[in-house]
Amino acid sequence: MKNPYWLSAILSCFLWFGCGLEHEHNDKPNQETNKIATFPKPKIETKIVERDGSSLLVEISIDKGSIFGMSKLQQNLPEGFQAEVVEEQQAVFSCLESEVKFIWMSLPKDNQFNVKYKILLPEGHEKDFDLGGVFYYLDGNSKASIDITPITVSSEIS
Repeated sequence: MKNPYWLSAILSCFLWFGCGLEHEHNDKPNQETNKIATFPKPKIETKIVERDGSSLLVEISIDKGSIFGMSKLQQNLPEGFQAEVVEEQQAVFSCLESEVKFIWMSLPKDNQFNVKYKILLPEGHEKDFDLGGVFYYLDGNSKASIDITPITVSSEIS
């Protein structure tokens, strides 16, 4: 399902420029360690699960741990590449100017889930490229992010 640019832009602004989010989380220092409690970091893995001469099917596995709420997964494609959503898991999907985004107002309830999208390769594409990205989320009342380990996508069809 393709979403209009304006919806993605509104959700991006809402997510990253504040919206007065409040949820139950212990932001008080732990008496023993004097540290503020934080959620375990999510684990994200990208893999190519299918390919043909004109497209690649990308699957991103997300182990969210105990985080919940608003999140954004972003991957940058080489210039001129486009993408279309295959499985969004309740996210708003967009691909504008070779930037893929999945934005959740609230992450799915399952601790582990996958999203998928198809990269549409431009005609004559012959170069390998790296596919990494960033996952943004809320850790307590603070914005947090983790880099998604990049994979090298070969131009050869196997």
